[in-house]
Amino acid sequence: LAWPAVSRSGVLEPIRRSPAYYKDTKGVDNRTPAKILGSALNDLALQPHLFPDRFILTTKCVARTGEGKPCASNGSIVIDGLCYCGKHADKGDATKGGPMLLSPEQHALAVAMAEAIQASPEASAFLKAAPGREVSMLWTDPHTKLRRKGRLDICGESDPFVYRAGDLKMSRAAHPAEFSREANKFGYHRQAAWYLTGLRALGIVCYDFTDIAVANTVPHEVYVYDLIQDAVMLGQEQNRAALDLYHECVQTNRWPGGGRFPLSLPAWAMGQNDDDNEDSADGAVEVS
Repeated sequence: LAWPAVSRSGVLEPIRRSPAYYKDTKGVDNRTPAKILGSALNDLALQPHLFPDRFILTTKCVARTGEGKPCASNGSIVIDGLCYCGKHADKGDATKGGPMLLSPEQHALAVAMAEAIQASPEASAFLKAAPGREVSMLWTDPHTKLRRKGRLDICGESDPFVYRAGDLKMSRAAHPAEFSREANKFGYHRQAAWYLTGLRALGIVCYDFTDIAVANTVPHEVYVYDLIQDAVMLGQEQNRAALDLYHECVQTNRWPGGGRFPLSLPAWAMGQNDDDNEDSADGAVEVS
């Protein structure tokens, strides 16, 4: 979203690490291959008609060598819809706002995950009940007067008395025994709270938030999760603290980093429960 407003992913998540980190990374393109794959999945699963305009499959570099022969390297930069390798083009020359580059392997994986979502009775039922896609929101925070923004992957109502909202997640740990750790690591509860707050500010009554998680490995199991209210309330508290911190930094023009804190160890390391080892979620990658 290009609106001049505070977003959760662009402002609140980095400022939770430190204001200095947010300041240093502001405006940096963080589209990792995993995030690009996640965006492709979103389009293929939710709005397939948009995919051809947003993505281009990798081809060989279209440039020619000094001897006039076709370049044998794979393209990694898109300029005016054509692929160039790093030798024949610079990343700074890439078409701004143009299609994202997707390898044939990434495309095949995204298609397989999208088909798994469509074949899931639970996921299909939720998508049918919430027909809205990529709905943008803009509202004013009553405490700081900051403008806030967000874009819902999935929302709407097929029943006039029940409004639904949700998000699509590509996951390395989609199984219930592991997904809660991934949700905590990437702040899915803060995302849910952010969107639900925005809906309420716009006069839309919505109490629940649903994540559709699809495994990015075969057989691409699909799970539908309804976030419990305690998790949403925790997300609201964390969002409020981060938003107030951002507001204070803007007002004082001070963006501190670091500090001195007591250091403990995770509960599992202290011998409380080896099953709670957070290392099991280290392979997770946030994509949305």
